[in-house]
Amino acid sequence: MYRTEELGTVKEDVGNCTFTKATFTQSMVAFSDFRQVNRYTGMTMMRPATRSAMKLGSRGADADTFVSRLRSEGDAAAAVAAPAAVDRAPATANNKDVHLRFEERLNLTAGRDGDIQNFELSGLLTLRISNEQFGRIHVHVDNKDTRPLQLQTHPNVDKEAFRSEGVIRLKQAQRPFPLHSDVGVLKWRLAHAPSDDRAAPLSVNCWPSEGANGGCDVNIEYELEQDHLILSDVSIVIPLPTGNPTVVVHQWEGTYTQKGRSIIWNIPVINKQQKTGTLEFTVSPAIPNDFFPLNVSWTSDTSLAMLTATKVTQAEDGSAVDFSQEISFHPDKYEIV
Repeated sequence: MYRTEELGTVKEDVGNCTFTKATFTQSMVAFSDFRQVNRYTGMTMMRPATRSAMKLGSRGADADTFVSRLRSEGDAAAAVAAPAAVDRAPATANNKDVHLRFEERLNLTAGRDGDIQNFELSGLLTLRISNEQFGRIHVHVDNKDTRPLQLQTHPNVDKEAFRSEGVIRLKQAQRPFPLHSDVGVLKWRLAHAPSDDRAAPLSVNCWPSEGANGGCDVNIEYELEQDHLILSDVSIVIPLPTGNPTVVVHQWEGTYTQKGRSIIWNIPVINKQQKTGTLEFTVSPAIPNDFFPLNVSWTSDTSLAMLTATKVTQAEDGSAVDFSQEISFHPDKYEIV
């Protein structure tokens, strides 16, 4: 659709979307000193240079003994103080007694020609158990990602079981997972390979060209690069020149508005069926450098790294345990410079 409108208000609504904002669990630590290849998944395992972990097990003297034993084995497990105020999504009625949460955060910087200058994906799987009869369980994790994910299990988790079978279980099989708390059991990291120009989940191209009377014609296009993703509430923020420029928008998908010295372009949903879109506008006076850097944000209940839980079973007899899982994927920084 081609239309010419002066900027300043939202032009068109094409749908509504809802999302849940979630903050990243505080038990994430830096990833470094990567080590041996995972026989089960083909992924590189790693060990953090600085060890920090959530305490697993009961409280009191028994827990202190458990922590001391782990230290003597070379795995320091420290109890984490409760955060003062954590901005988390409220528990929903659909959460089962065993609930898994996969959370991913992305930092990406790309150049104007589409080259990726910085890319780092960090992920965390947390486990929450609300019924003591499910304290001793095995979580079966499947990896369908062919990229070199770097993985680290919690110090109290049986690393060999995960490497060989993709099973998350405690090293001390007789001990239960703690109740009513979010316990980080698995972390992963994916860094950009220089040869992989399609690592970005969403490509955004900005083409400003000098026009008549000292202005610029600007064409911005996005394209979903990973078809398994569904991105919601996508926002692309484009800076505008200083002063009091005239802005005329000619074509758009979704909605747009002007806020201060920026155009905010909002797209409700980007998925395999709706993977591309364009925004075209003219600004006068302006030069091409005025429209950088662009910043992109979204929410998603699909993950970039294709890790998922296939089943949960009782440790004693292997019987199936009903569970729920959720996924949260969002960028911390997604910038085109």
